[in-house]
Amino acid sequence: MSLPVFFAKEITPDVKEYRLDEAASRHCIQVLRMSAEEPLQLTNGRGHCFHAVIKVADRRQTLVQILSCDHIPPRNPSLAIGIAFTKNNSRMEWFLEKATEIGVHQIIPLLCRRSEKGKFRHDRFENIVLAAV
Repeated sequence: MSLPVFFAKEITPDVKEYRLDEAASRHCIQVLRMSAEEPLQLTNGRGHCFHAVIKVADRRQTLVQILSCDHIPPRNPSLAIGIAFTKNNSRMEWFLEKATEIGVHQIIPLLCRRSEKGKFRHDRFENIVLAAV
């Protein structure tokens, strides 16, 4: 079984301990039912994979100890897809999830002449992509 991976946007390679934010802590402790001394992985989305172990299991602020950090070079060539918005928002959300799962590096939203939707919730789309990672 693979280790669970959590997104930590501001983590850097020189960090020895890290506190998960409240949403990640709740998912780790309540949903996955992890406890102290269990291993997990963190990523910052910039090519770093941190191997860690839970020091303090708390559903609001879980403290993890960083054991090691690996740098994963980006794939060459990277894959980018441009997509126009559809009327049905759930289709766009499904596309974001599946494109992330197959390894698309960049998703470019397009506003075309016949696009029926001109605005989107960036925070909602970002959360879908992070969940698919």
